[in-house]
Amino acid sequence: MVSIWTVALLLLGAAKGNEVCHDSIRYVSDSEPWAGTAIRPLKILPWSPEKIGTHFLLYTNKNPNNKHGTLLCVSRILLSSDPSTIEASSFQIAKKTRFIIHGFIDKGDESWLVHMCKNMFEVEEVTCICAANNVRMVGAQTAQMLAMLKSNHSYSPSQVHLIGHSLGAHAAGEAGRKTPGLGRITGETRGPGPQVLSPVAPGHAVPLATSSFTSPGTRDFVVCNHLRKSILNPSGFTAYSCACYRTLSLWDAMLRFAGKTREEQQQFFLNTGDSSKFAVSWRYGLSITLSGRTATGQIKVALFGNKGNTCQYNVFNGIIKPGSTLSSELDGDIDVGTIEKVKFLWNNNVANPTLPKVGAAKIAVQKGEEKTEEAFCSETVPCHDTVREDVLLTLMPC
Repeated sequence: MVSIWTVALLLLGAAKGNEVCHDSIRYVSDSEPWAGTAIRPLKILPWSPEKIGTHFLLYTNKNPNNKHGTLLCVSRILLSSDPSTIEASSFQIAKKTRFIIHGFIDKGDESWLVHMCKNMFEVEEVTCICAANNVRMVGAQTAQMLAMLKSNHSYSPSQVHLIGHSLGAHAAGEAGRKTPGLGRITGETRGPGPQVLSPVAPGHAVPLATSSFTSPGTRDFVVCNHLRKSILNPSGFTAYSCACYRTLSLWDAMLRFAGKTREEQQQFFLNTGDSSKFAVSWRYGLSITLSGRTATGQIKVALFGNKGNTCQYNVFNGIIKPGSTLSSELDGDIDVGTIEKVKFLWNNNVANPTLPKVGAAKIAVQKGEEKTEEAFCSETVPCHDTVREDVLLTLMPC
């Protein structure tokens, strides 16, 4: 049966391609690379524009129907086939335009689309268009919209930024292929699985969301990749070059990062928080040299700097052995700035009548973004290098 299906698919792939034309959309075919390949063996033409029902929803922070000025309230529907819809709208010729193209499982009225536009308005004066979604046809219609803006309003494609989510990223790529001089494309391709980061802006990489692994605080792997934001927190995401997310260790990743400025294919993974604001998550590498007695328990560490301090984070749970050194990561909710001190706390998992004392002789902290390392010691506090459970131990620079 498998052999029969294989032969059938190969015959399909060898069949002559078909073409179809939809009004002002140029001919589209089912030839390679759209069909007849190993990953797309079936020859299927795209749906018609009428069946897809593509809409371009215009949002601006100067919408005349918006009583709140900078807050988002209403949208206008733009038609690539009707220039009068542009003229009757609040489209801003003098501003940059960002198109957001959603993926397969969403609709144009999804709240995240509106929220993304709203976040853009908080940081810049911009026109935001949501292309509500067949990849090729939506891409062709987006290109048609851009061509109409150029021919009727002298609006340069260099002012346009296409943002593609999931399958929408592929549609954005198709629109870019048909639009010479397009300003920028940011795409988060469909997953789970590895994606390719294209060098659309030499020397700059702008990750849109997290890795294809389930991120902290996400509910479903189909959409979890797309529910993180970096617009309001442009410096909050830090991407590390590693073989895979499971082995993302700051000690390994940052040591490998030095010198990797030449162009080569690499995998990058983002570090995010588990709740809003998702992007605000700073990774610190910890190397803790333990002291005191052997005990079973968990270790918590907090960092204090000139910009503030983190909460206490669990960094270890198990057997605490004096003289041993353990490595861990701390994902802080703020950038503490220059670290001034570190606080160590431990507690027992089970009752221990001997009241053991445990401490940290030294904690080395590495800041991921700055690639700097600092050491903090408890020896600077005489006779206070170990503590009983639930008692704070302060370590100072050494």
